[in-house]
Amino acid sequence: MKSPAKLMTIHPSLVTDFGTRGKCVNCAEYEYLMKIYRYTFNLSAYEFTADIDFKRYCRCCVSRKFPKLTVKYEKTDAKFSCPASISHKVVCDAKELTYDEFYVGSCCKNAALWTYELGKFDRQMTLQFIYDDARKAEDSAEREAENADAKVVEAKKILEKAEKTAADAATSLGEKKKWRKTVQKRALFLANEAMKEDNSDLADETDEDEMENRKKRKIDEEEADKLTCKICFEKYDNEHIEATIIPCGHKSCFQCLSSLTPKNCPTCRARFTKRNLYKLY
Repeated sequence: MKSPAKLMTIHPSLVTDFGTRGKCVNCAEYEYLMKIYRYTFNLSAYEFTADIDFKRYCRCCVSRKFPKLTVKYEKTDAKFSCPASISHKVVCDAKELTYDEFYVGSCCKNAALWTYELGKFDRQMTLQFIYDDARKAEDSAEREAENADAKVVEAKKILEKAEKTAADAATSLGEKKKWRKTVQKRALFLANEAMKEDNSDLADETDEDEMENRKKRKIDEEEADKLTCKICFEKYDNEHIEATIIPCGHKSCFQCLSSLTPKNCPTCRARFTKRNLYKLY
């Protein structure tokens, strides 16, 4: 923002907070000296100050103390009360007005109508600069809004395209799922058929093995019958009693058949007597 040629200040009675950029260090020192010598000097809030060696200076002090130094001025961040107190007795409770809000008088009706003969032209110039800055800010905001609207339109187009792509992808996915299920059913059918065939061959082989095992078990049982007693299941050998046969044709060891009461064959329950015991070996 440009500033008027004349240095603009605001009376300290209207300053509620000098902030970090509203007070000049050099003027503050001058104020202190004037108070020592009992002279009246009120420190005002400046529109612009510059930072030099971490200290703030107003335009006048910069031109006097640092005439050859190029500095960057920054607008004040001081806060002010209602400006209507200059020409009106009735003012509002505003205490946090910025520099621009103070000169525009945006806090109340009386502030918007305030005037003062001294420095009227300079205030008009200041207000014109504030207006120019407001127009620039509005133009910038308008361009940002237009750019944002254009981005929204472009985003909508991208969204529509993405939604169409998503819908097509979903349709394609459904078709591929349907085809996969069809192939899977056919594969399961063929696998079941092959399994049935394999199970049939396995069943035939199992039947043949089972018949062979039965024959083998029968032979083993017959051999066991020949070699063991049906009652005590002891083998007929040199250490055990001889095998003995009875009239029905079944055999057991002599001791077991002799001790049976009544004398009935343990296999077929046929009657026999001790006289019918015939030792085989």
